[in-house]
Amino acid sequence: MPVNHRFIRLPVAPAPCKGAALLGAALVTLVSQPLGAAMEPAAAPATSPAAIEEQRIDDSAQQAVAVTIYNDDLALVKDLRRVALSQGENRLAWRNVSQQIRPETALLAASSGGLGITLLEQNFDFDLLTPESLLKKYVGRTVQVIRSNDAGERTVEEARVLAASNGTVLRYADRIETGVVGHLSFPDVPADLRDLPTLVLHLASSSAGEGDLELSYLTGGMGWKADYVANLSADGAGMDLNGWVTLTNSSGVAYRQAQVQLVAGEVNRVEEPLPAPMMSRGMVMAEAAPMPSEEALYEYHLYTLPRPTDIQNNQTNGSLGVPLPAGVVRVYSKDSRGNAQFVGEDAIEHTPRNETVALKLGESFDVTARRKQTSFRKLSGTSAYDYAYEAGFELELKNAKPEPVEVKVLETLPADWRMVSESQPHTKESASLASWRIEVPADGSASLTWLVQVRR
Repeated sequence: MPVNHRFIRLPVAPAPCKGAALLGAALVTLVSQPLGAAMEPAAAPATSPAAIEEQRIDDSAQQAVAVTIYNDDLALVKDLRRVALSQGENRLAWRNVSQQIRPETALLAASSGGLGITLLEQNFDFDLLTPESLLKKYVGRTVQVIRSNDAGERTVEEARVLAASNGTVLRYADRIETGVVGHLSFPDVPADLRDLPTLVLHLASSSAGEGDLELSYLTGGMGWKADYVANLSADGAGMDLNGWVTLTNSSGVAYRQAQVQLVAGEVNRVEEPLPAPMMSRGMVMAEAAPMPSEEALYEYHLYTLPRPTDIQNNQTNGSLGVPLPAGVVRVYSKDSRGNAQFVGEDAIEHTPRNETVALKLGESFDVTARRKQTSFRKLSGTSAYDYAYEAGFELELKNAKPEPVEVKVLETLPADWRMVSESQPHTKESASLASWRIEVPADGSASLTWLVQVRR
């Protein structure tokens, strides 16, 4: 459904009390904001926006673009463009913004040139030029219907468009017809139909001149994730780790030579009442290269990619070069012929420096375990929720590999437990988890026994 969003700067009377002053200030900040100058009392636009000649601000005026991408279909776009303003009121058509822009988040700022600007009104024209949208704009207006007969002769007849939803209804001079035989000719394109998503800005400038304006806004249709490829060494004791970051862009616009930053963590957001338009998915893949810079951002982690990159819309591209935490690690090992074979994958969370990461790659074929209970003795209590017992267990490990292995054994226990005896010392991983590390010789076996006392 076509969407048009309009935000108008409203005057706010001086507040009689502190609370009202805060409310008034918040209202002005939300609806509009003077840029490059001090706050001044707002006034209604002196001239109708439609009466002001519109200046198109295309990608060719773009000086820089920065994109901060979050995990959950969200990005912050900062688009810097060079503009020439007249003193007084100006109307700018900021073309090729994201189709999934959240227009209420748009913020315009003067970054250079000493421009003193007050934003009066903004419109987001999402109604793009298509045959269907053009026909709908001509409901109630006259078009030409052009037909050709079998001999190639063309006839032109005028008709008024009565309806353009769920089919076309045309009124000719002597009849009404549904559908179109031939093709339609339109005298012009309505001003509110755009070939690209456009944010129309009505603003006042205190002086004439050229300078840079930065438009920032939140948009849907973008996300990122990290993936890793780990190649095990021949002895399995080490690995080479390469990382990729995948940027997804289905926002409807490309961001060329963008400075990209990635935020790891979930930002709280208010649910939108309307779903975002469905579009196909584009990606940018990354090869291993220098690490991005990392810094803390509130309760999140912010990563800055080392160089600008093109984020194409609905397209897969390559060579960003960023290894990042929080992703899927896919592990490969070489066979006897030197060919890398996939041996498993696991997901990891964001991991601080000098932390150990454990990967579960699958079930071992050559190392097996058999666990059995060897004893049980009730100590006290009669209720299923208030009693104590003592239980003994034995675990036999076998290793068919030609080299020794170390096996980590995990045992989950109720919260109130005490190890009475054991054949090897355990480590208390948590209140309900005990672990042992058992060395199993090549082509051999090892056993572990323990006696635990539990109180429920």
